[in-house]
Amino acid sequence: MGGSRGTKESRDGCTGESPGDTDRVGARARRLRCALVAPALALALLLLAAGGSALQEISEKLARADLREFETQGRFIKSRYGEDQISE
Repeated sequence: MGGSRGTKESRDGCTGESPGDTDRVGARARRLRCALVAPALALALLLLAAGGSALQEISEKLARADLREFETQGRFIKSRYGEDQISE
């Protein structure tokens, strides 16, 4: 029935440090982590943007190539079978 619920020990997390010390260490660690992670995230975003534009360029080239092939096939069919036989 006793337990340590609501006591100073349970509120401080039984670490032996005061909450102020823990906050300062945590803030320093967060700043360091942000300083290390931010450039990596910026680089990742830059690479994703470059990859996206490269994919866009490739898809446009493929679409133009497909259109040229389709037109070539159409000219072949027209020359081979004539225009009158195709339309019904």
